[in-house]
Amino acid sequence: MNCILMSLKPIFAEEILNGKKKCEIRTYLGKILENDLILIYESKPIKAITGYFHAGKVIITTPHELPKILNNAICNEMPEDNIEYIIKNYMKPKPRKIIIIQITQPTRLTKTITITQLKKMKIKIPRSYTRLNNEKCKNILKE
Repeated sequence: MNCILMSLKPIFAEEILNGKKKCEIRTYLGKILENDLILIYESKPIKAITGYFHAGKVIITTPHELPKILNNAICNEMPEDNIEYIIKNYMKPKPRKIIIIQITQPTRLTKTITITQLKKMKIKIPRSYTRLNNEKCKNILKE
């Protein structure tokens, strides 16, 4: 199991943590596998890790194939604000790959891990997502 640190806007992080959002869509930047642990870092104004989820099914696709996949079982009942964001940011005819990650076992942390704490651990906040080594991941979860 890999550990991934993913930055999200607070509104989307909240939809994941309250179970409304069933999948996360990103420009493909590197492999994410089923059962990987995804740490949720909420961007401004929160600036903290507030929870995590486990990756369920993972699909790599193109903008052209995206609408077909969004209608399948892992992404059904997507919140309206997510659909608008996806259309605006991912439906452009780009050659880039897109990764769709099914969200399973969303969990809210009882105590958030602030950007100050992360900087002390020498962890840089990614623009999208990045892989963390297991030691750093364990240190974050210990906090």
